[in-house]
Order: sequence, then structure tokens, then C-alpha cells
Amino acid sequence: MCKYLILLGLCVGYSLPNHAQNIAVLKGQKRILLVFESDADSNFYIYQKLIETAHKAAFEERDLVVIKVTDEEIYRKYGVDSDKSMVMLIGKDGQAKVQQDHIFEATALFGVIDAMPMRREEMKRQKTN
Repeated sequence: MCKYLILLGLCVGYSLPNHAQNIAVLKGQKRILLVFESDADSNFYIYQKLIETAHKAAFEERDLVVIKVTDEEIYRKYGVDSDKSMVMLIGKDGQAKVQQDHIFEATALFGVIDAMPMRREEMKRQKTN
């Protein structure tokens, strides 16, 4: 039990700032998994961070970060109601790719990302190096 609490503490403690300008800075560099939570009792972010932590190397290989959204500007930009919990994948081009009302499991998330044209090019470059 103690090791899970420590892991949870590490997950919650590691996140990028949630402001719109910081998301804009990541455009072209990172894929972003935005986590929108309807209330403080939602565990979307915690579970998504646990998945990120468990698959750290795969997240890094795909240039993927998880960000909890608290900025109303981000809600408006992506057309999300503030009373809705959901997860949204943003590509390196800054565009929403996929959204769903439940946590992205690692295999499904990697399948979506690995099918993207930009990711396929990255994988080709990795094979030739």
C-alpha cells in the first residue's frame, strides 16, 4: 500500500503548468493528453498519470505529456463544457485528434498515436538511425 501512495505522490507532483501559453509552447514538440475533470472528486488525472508513469519510456518515445486542465481558456478553445470529465489527445500540430469520456489505456493510446502520419515518419527515422 505504501509504495502505491509514494507512486501516486510522484504522479501528482509531476505535471506541466496548465496555462494556455504553456500548451502553445509545446506545439511542434510534444503530443499532449489533456485531462478535463468536472469536479475535484474525479480521478481521471490521477489514473492517467499512473498510466503515464507505468509506461514512461513509451510516453517519452512518443513525445507525450499529460496535463490536467484548470484554465477556462483551454476549456473554451477545445469546446469542452466545464461540467464534463474527458480526455483529449492533442497532436504536435496543436489540433485535437481524439477525445473520450474515459481514461486512455496505454495500448489504445499508443495505437492512435502510432497511426498518425507524423508519428510514422518519426518511427521510420528511428529505424534508420
